[in-house]
Amino acid sequence: MAGGINFRSQTYNMSAALTSAALLGVSCSALLILAAFNGTLRAVDLIDTRRISNGSSIVLLALYICYILFQLKSHTHLYSIEDEEEDEEYMFKFWQSVVLLLLFTVAIAFCGDYLVDSMDGLSITWGLKPTFIGMILLPFVSKITELSDTLAIARRNKMD
Repeated sequence: MAGGINFRSQTYNMSAALTSAALLGVSCSALLILAAFNGTLRAVDLIDTRRISNGSSIVLLALYICYILFQLKSHTHLYSIEDEEEDEEYMFKFWQSVVLLLLFTVAIAFCGDYLVDSMDGLSITWGLKPTFIGMILLPFVSKITELSDTLAIARRNKMD
């Protein structure tokens, strides 16, 4: 919707989207199989669950590495933007960018530490369990910036 305000029609790379969807499906399947396996075992068989979990994480890591190689080496034509005409001028020099990156990394580390420390007070004040805050509330809040970036990119017709 954000891109449709300025552009009548927008397209995206179908091959790249299908590849990402397939990887998402494999990852979700691995998690579901592990959860089903874990739900049917007795407490004695937890060692087997750890082995299967470690094995599936290695397989998923190998798939991710293969995807990175697919994206950056073997099929770069699927991920390249063909009509990129604009030469973007950099706002900062390289060393300024590195210094800013380091400063923001330190600031985010302090904010993250403060956020984790405030979870106990938040759980007591609002009556929420720390598990809910850590698994639902924090990821939701962290996705807000990603959503705003996605909307800004869609408004510039950069769907890929």
